[in-house]
Amino acid sequence: MKHLYFFLVASCLATAVMAQAGIPVNLLTPGQQLENISFEIDPLAINNQPLEGSTMFSINDISIQDSVYYYNGNGDEWNIFFRLQNLERNTFGNTTNYIQHYFDEDNSIWINKEKGVISYINDEVLREKFVKYAWNRKTGEWADTSYFEKRNETGNLLQLFSKNWDDFSDSFSFGFKNLYTQNENGQVTERIDLDWDSETQKWVNEMKVIQSYDNEGTLMQVSYKDWDEASFAWVNSSNHLYSWEGNDQTIIIQNWNSETNNWEDDVKYLFQYQPIEGSTAIAANRFNLLNKSLVMGPTDAKGGGYGLLLLLFKMFSMAPLTGQWANLYQVLYSYNTINLLILMISQNFVNPESSSSSHNITVNTKSGNSSVEGEWQNTGQTFFVYDNNENLTQEKNQNWDKDAEDWVDISQCDYVYNTNNDNTESYCKNWISSTNEWINNSRSYDFFDEEKGFRTWEYNQWWNTVENVWVNSYRTDYFWSSFVPVGVNINELPGISVYPNPTNGKIMINGDFLEKEATVKIYSITGKLMKLEVINSPKEMDINNLANGVYFVTVFSEMGTFR
Repeated sequence: MKHLYFFLVASCLATAVMAQAGIPVNLLTPGQQLENISFEIDPLAINNQPLEGSTMFSINDISIQDSVYYYNGNGDEWNIFFRLQNLERNTFGNTTNYIQHYFDEDNSIWINKEKGVISYINDEVLREKFVKYAWNRKTGEWADTSYFEKRNETGNLLQLFSKNWDDFSDSFSFGFKNLYTQNENGQVTERIDLDWDSETQKWVNEMKVIQSYDNEGTLMQVSYKDWDEASFAWVNSSNHLYSWEGNDQTIIIQNWNSETNNWEDDVKYLFQYQPIEGSTAIAANRFNLLNKSLVMGPTDAKGGGYGLLLLLFKMFSMAPLTGQWANLYQVLYSYNTINLLILMISQNFVNPESSSSSHNITVNTKSGNSSVEGEWQNTGQTFFVYDNNENLTQEKNQNWDKDAEDWVDISQCDYVYNTNNDNTESYCKNWISSTNEWINNSRSYDFFDEEKGFRTWEYNQWWNTVENVWVNSYRTDYFWSSFVPVGVNINELPGISVYPNPTNGKIMINGDFLEKEATVKIYSITGKLMKLEVINSPKEMDINNLANGVYFVTVFSEMGTFR
């Protein structure tokens, strides 16, 4: 299910700030529930009653995250490590001021670590400026900027940098800085990368990246230049050439030869895609969230995407005399009838000794594929299993045994979900071939308020093979509270209905604002624009291509802007 909670707030409201009351430290143990803990304020006290006669959720149902506490495992106990507290918010509930502390166990006190100040663009969704400061323990004051993020009025990134504060030297040790230039379409055309010099405490040039596009906005070339201190100028380093033929993309990587002043081919990647519909886009997004290996192509105009079928890797330097590309390895992807990735197979290419290094690709994914010169040899494969809700329930890795000509188990992870399709349990184990048995590796548990759709706490453990017991590793607790924007009178808001909420893939938008044309935008919880439609009548919007999560709906019309 997709949880869509709404702030129905007119854009003309003056920005106000709501301060968060302090929350005392409460060390939780596995199995202890949040409602058994006392707070100065109750972060779970949420009015869950919708407006009378309406199918939409009221703004009183919005839960916002006030603080996050992190713990280190030590035997059966959890030792608090550090915390992050959201101190102030604007009228839309977005954090404008936060602070992070480390816990001094010896003195049982909190020590300043970092603070952040955030401002937002006029629609109060996208960040305009994000600044972090590190705490200087020596001077007892906040040090210079440790992180900086700046965007223009349309949300395009202009500058981003981060410096690491060293508590021992009381200075910034290392860091990076990126300066961006965009074209009229908001695409990055140039990025200058700088590194932080810890000795001079200044930024120094490192690399320049130049990107070019065709008339349709498709990326065609990325050139990299390094900074040469001797000549005090940018010099060529590498070049990436992108080309499309149907659903297939080729990327050729070239290196600059300073002696001949020419580009020389080095590496070639071939990506073969298949068009996919919305359901697969959901699965693909889920894989990205789980850090899986599915690579996605560009999104098409219908909101779908492209599922990767083949990744082929070639090197030109392996056959410089033949002037041809030499196959090295490839990864093949297989999908089920609803386009969910179910199998990835990796293969190495075995070259014959007495012929050219270039051969036609012969795809052979059968389990009996032996090592034959001039053919593809299996090396590894990964299986994926899903439940009826398209949630990944199992992932198994295997390697190819050339001697036995069969697949052998390596590792396996199993996943459990609640009724909202939130991943609540993960369990991983390794196969030990010497003893012919599975051995525990790691496990994690995530706890949710299923009614309101937010995570309350989670913890991870690893398996001690010596004592044959589970050992605590780390834990995170999330504290939430209800939020009502300052100065908002619910009865004065126009009749806007967005339902059902939660939804399984489609939402209906209705209300008085549809007397005239209106623009509907759907943002992710991080402020990224996910969908845009112009409507002038009650409209059912298809959001099947969005991953499970919480989203914000903004409506722009002549009557005003509402979220």
